[in-house]
Amino acid sequence: MSSGTGIINKPKYFLFVLIIILLFWTSVTNLKAYVMPAEQLLGFMSGNFSRFRTLFVTQSIQRIISEDQQEKVMLVKKTWLKAPNLFYSEIRVDSNSLNHMSELHLTNQYYNDLTFWPLLLGNDTNELMSQLKLMGIDLKSVSFTRFEGIIAYCLGKKDNNSPMLLIDKNRFLPLMLNYWRRLGANSNLISIKFGDYRKQKMGWLPYKITYYVDSEPKELYQITYFSIDTPSAYPLAVIPMKDVNPPPDLPISPQQLEKDNFREETKEFQERYQGPEIRVE
Repeated sequence: MSSGTGIINKPKYFLFVLIIILLFWTSVTNLKAYVMPAEQLLGFMSGNFSRFRTLFVTQSIQRIISEDQQEKVMLVKKTWLKAPNLFYSEIRVDSNSLNHMSELHLTNQYYNDLTFWPLLLGNDTNELMSQLKLMGIDLKSVSFTRFEGIIAYCLGKKDNNSPMLLIDKNRFLPLMLNYWRRLGANSNLISIKFGDYRKQKMGWLPYKITYYVDSEPKELYQITYFSIDTPSAYPLAVIPMKDVNPPPDLPISPQQLEKDNFREETKEFQERYQGPEIRVE
């Protein structure tokens, strides 16, 4: 008669432990890789600005010569904003810098573009989604990316020429917005970079906004004063969106050009040799 020795089958035991570890690691990896839908992301983002139903902002405007060089203050702009997309603006030209402002710059008037402001107002998710769709952003396309060392959600296609919105993964604050806008006779890719966020009692506000045209920095907006619930003495107008849309002859990015060339080569190969179908996604 013999009794159990309590000896464990070590190979089977270690295999069991390994399987448990792999299952746990896989579940954690999948959890980290989860990408929220656009509606949920915009809901979190709008929570940062929910108190800003009406907003009064004073900002200085400087022309950017290069990434690290700006001219002195050229303009002072006062703007009254009201959700979802109403505004009134007053602009005062700095007489000391007026002689240095080029005629081309005065004609372009980048500072009149208020397209990005509804993102910073107390708009609900549906209103934000409508605004972003008008800008041409594909809200069905959501992915992770990295922007200046920050992990961010990307709403829209990650393409150099595509409208998109980047949202900080941790704070759910907008980092960059891309959209097409007609400036004069041409459509240009506009990029808005939000920076120097400061937390107030009523929410977050970017004190530094940089305006890019076709990847070239043009103007720097710095907030010098803001308040909420400050009424405007003048009637408010709707922020114009008629010139915000991708041109029909959208420039092709190098990545897309390479893919298109590969498609043509594949098609030619198929026609010549009648081989099995080859698909390029």
